[in-house]
Amino acid sequence: VPGDMRTVRLGRTFDAVFVHDAVMYMTSEEDLRAALATVTAHLAPGAVALVAPDATTETFSEATEHGGSEDASRRRARYLQWTLPPEPGETLYETHYAFLLRESDGTVRAAHDVHREGLFPRATWLRLFGEVGLAAELVPREIEGVEYDSFIAFRDAP
Repeated sequence: VPGDMRTVRLGRTFDAVFVHDAVMYMTSEEDLRAALATVTAHLAPGAVALVAPDATTETFSEATEHGGSEDASRRRARYLQWTLPPEPGETLYETHYAFLLRESDGTVRAAHDVHREGLFPRATWLRLFGEVGLAAELVPREIEGVEYDSFIAFRDAP
């Protein structure tokens, strides 16, 4: 079903909804509220949602990563991912991706892609969950030594 997490409506509800890293593309409180309203619209009474953003303001850190691989035809890709901190007072940050792509004939080309992602404090997340009718709680977690925040949200039973 083509759609956007801010507006899509599937016409049915579920016992559980999971929202992961794509929620980071919500760059304003209005966008984030709309995405959370979509979660609410798809939760059956008594159901639960897990929302796991890549970062909140409290867990964000500047980072650089790199890697790559090749396929069976020996095409190769290498990348550099550079996540920059937001400007003071801003609710979005940028991640730059630099790619070197080698085709099986040996030609190499470069590509640069910029992603702008939203960054909100825990309190904003919790307030917006409440505004769309969900009771939410913060569930901090650590994966491979990195701190992440998740939110568990419940829709009240009738």
